[in-house]
Amino acid sequence: MKVLLICGSDQPVSAGAADKAAAFFTAQGIACDTVFVQPETKGCTGCGKCWKKRSCVIDDEVNRAAEMLKDAEGLMVVSPVYYGEPDRCVLNFIERLMHCGADLCAFKPAVPVFSLRGTSAAKAQARMNEYFAYADMTVITHKNGYALKREDDILVPAQRLARLVMVLHTGNGCTEPEYIRELDYVR
Repeated sequence: MKVLLICGSDQPVSAGAADKAAAFFTAQGIACDTVFVQPETKGCTGCGKCWKKRSCVIDDEVNRAAEMLKDAEGLMVVSPVYYGEPDRCVLNFIERLMHCGADLCAFKPAVPVFSLRGTSAAKAQARMNEYFAYADMTVITHKNGYALKREDDILVPAQRLARLVMVLHTGNGCTEPEYIRELDYVR
């Protein structure tokens, strides 16, 4: 079992939370590959070549993440929020990743987590979920969005992702009422 964790910031709360999530996944027996989005991550140019060669013509960490996504059974994205939107570089990264690897993502669980102060996590979550829906991913979400105000706040979405990855990996049924109550916002 393996998850791919994409961290969109080296700020202490985001990077620290990503480290905590990676440690949590490892403790659960789930390998975790972490990719840090670079500030100079470019957006999609619309060239369409990714559809044929299954990689982006811009050779950067997006192509490496697409390779890691082949083996991953789940995806967590940690992003700062600016003006109610996920970080632009993170959106560039995810957009290009979804174009290159949408077929690699289908039915895999994904969870967006946001480091912010304020109430715009739900709006940022809706924006990020558009990309996950495009790739036919199973989105683990929360009515107000997962907002990191401190590093430990990442443990709830990490637990939910880990639980779903384990259930999907083992093939054990996921219809028990206890499981449904715990993951009340899986969509």
